[in-house]
Amino acid sequence: MISTLEFSARWGNDPLTNFVGYPAEALQEFGVSAEDQGFLDEIGLPEWATPHTHFFFDNGPSLPAPADPYGVSLSEEYAYLGTIGNSAEDWPICLDPTQPGKVVCLSLAYHQP
Repeated sequence: MISTLEFSARWGNDPLTNFVGYPAEALQEFGVSAEDQGFLDEIGLPEWATPHTHFFFDNGPSLPAPADPYGVSLSEEYAYLGTIGNSAEDWPICLDPTQPGKVVCLSLAYHQP
C-alpha cells in the first residue's frame, strides 16, 4: 500500500481534489485495520470520484446511519451500518461491522403501489 507521505506528495496539492477524512475513533467499530484507519484519518477519500461517487463525513462522533436518495433515514433497518458516501444512484456506501474491513453499497429498490 502506498504510504500517506507518498500519497500526499502525489495528490495533496491538487487544487481540484478535496479529501474527506474519517477519524480513527469513528472507524474502530467497523473492523478497519489500524493501517487503513491511519490512512483514512490522515488523508481520507476524495470528496468526489469517478463515476459520480461522493464521500462525506459530518464530523460527528460516529459515521451516520444510511439514508435513501430522498434523505429518509434507513436506521430502522440498517442502524448497524456507518455511511461513508453515496454511489451515482445515490445509494449509501457503508461500512458493516458484521463484515470487518468490508465496504458495502446498499442497492435500494423502490416499488410503486
